[in-house]
Amino acid sequence: ILNTGRLAIVNTNGNRLAETTTPGEMVGEMPFIFDLKYVVYITAVEDSRLTVLGRDEFEAACQLYPDDAMALRRGAMKAIEALNIENEDEDKGGKKGKAKS
Repeated sequence: ILNTGRLAIVNTNGNRLAETTTPGEMVGEMPFIFDLKYVVYITAVEDSRLTVLGRDEFEAACQLYPDDAMALRRGAMKAIEALNIENEDEDKGGKKGKAKS
């Protein structure tokens, strides 16, 4: 959870996907929500302070605040959908001029 500073979210190729400066913004939560491996990295763009939760602490917080946990899941699904749409657009763009057989 970002307390102060600025963070960038980058993929395994080093491409910047997003950036956040909003105090209270949660980053790196998707593996906890969907039981996935990490597929992005968080990099401090400037000096930053964070609150770090382990999986057990995250799950306990979700149990205490189920409405917030549901909102977090919905937000994560929207982010995944946006990435899927972006990837589909890139795939279509890369196939321009190619004939289908």
